[in-house]
Formats: sequence, structure tokens, C-alpha cells
Amino acid sequence: MSTKKLRDELARDVDELVGLRDEVRLKVHLASLDAKATWKELEERFTTLQEHASSHKDEIVENGVQLARDIRKAIHKFRQTL
Repeated sequence: MSTKKLRDELARDVDELVGLRDEVRLKVHLASLDAKATWKELEERFTTLQEHASSHKDEIVENGVQLARDIRKAIHKFRQTL
């Protein structure tokens, strides 16, 4: 293969890789923002759970138990995405 063909091929490869790099960079950034938003929501739910846990009303405690189960599942799922 001639040097010119190799340079042309390399230039095409570099152009393609620049596009792929930029696409992946954007997706990582957006995923990071999404992860932060998800974590914030989980933190808020956890605060609610702590409030339920300190309550003396049976109904609130029962709701807290279900909330704890839901949060546990959500945190395990979130952890797997990291």
C-alpha cells in the first residue's frame, strides 16, 4: 500500500475516532449527571425512611418497612450501574 493511501486511511480512522470519542465523552458526562440525580433522590428517600423509623405510629412504621425494602432494591440496582 502506498504512503498516500496509508495517510488517507489513517486520516479517516482519526476522524472516526474523534467522533466516537466525543460521543462517548458526552454520554459519560450525561451518565454522571443522571447518577447524581438518582443518588440525590435516594438520599431524600433515605431521610424519609429515618423519619419513619423514629415515629411511634404503627402505620408510619409499617410504611417505613416497605420504604426500606424499596430503597434497598434501588440502592443495589444503582450500585450495579456504577
